Amino acid sequence: MEPNNQGDEALLEENIPVMLENVPLNERDALIVEMYEDGLSTYEIAIELELNRHTVSRVLKENKIETRTIADYHKFKHEDIEDLFNRGKSKHEIAKELGLTYYTVRKVLEDRGFIRNRKDKETLRIANYVQMKNRGYDNEAISIYLGLNDVKQLNKLIRNSTVNVTAVRQKTKKIESLPDIVRDRLEGKTIHDISMKYNLYILDVIDILYEFGLTIAKYKEIYVYHKQGKTIEQISEKLELSVFTVRRVIN
Repeated sequence: MEPNNQGDEALLEENIPVMLENVPLNERDALIVEMYEDGLSTYEIAIELELNRHTVSRVLKENKIETRTIADYHKFKHEDIEDLFNRGKSKHEIAKELGLTYYTVRKVLEDRGFIRNRKDKETLRIANYVQMKNRGYDNEAISIYLGLNDVKQLNKLIRNSTVNVTAVRQKTKKIESLPDIVRDRLEGKTIHDISMKYNLYILDVIDILYEFGLTIAKYKEIYVYHKQGKTIEQISEKLELSVFTVRRVIN
């Protein structure tokens, strides 16, 4: 007579999950520790394992695991965002995989310099607008080049911009690489580096960048005083700036 295994097979087919209460304590602890070290928060572990959050914290404490602060947790997540982005994941895919909002992912990538924020994009668009306008292009052609829907959207961009477009056009009529200058500054290039790269007078570079809000008026005064033969210490005292700031601008 063959044994009847129908009952066992039925249990397998139902795929009943193993309840955590049946897992030995040391195995449960190891699982909690492993999940925490993989970057999950105590809150996420508690939900995943159907435990009380205090239980998770207690297990970590008993196993001498130093718990992360909120700042540490965010840093951990931010590094995950950076890693996934470098591996070619889209912002939406990263948000879904890490259980974060799309806004959080985008903000982290912006703060870490992987993508441009909205303000930087608009600044570059204005720079391109000015250069194309100086070259004689009409607004329709410019709006197409900038990827805008129509001339109305371009006009709105100009109207809402803090850049004095008229002043910039006057100052950059003979400059062929305005968008590149602005882009370099947004990427952290110094005024001196930009001046050397594009063979422009430093004061002209400061004038242009000031209109885009990418430098301060006092930087121009630093160079004026420097050309007059003032020492770094004298300039520092005159403009109420640190010696370090004055030296960095001049050099």
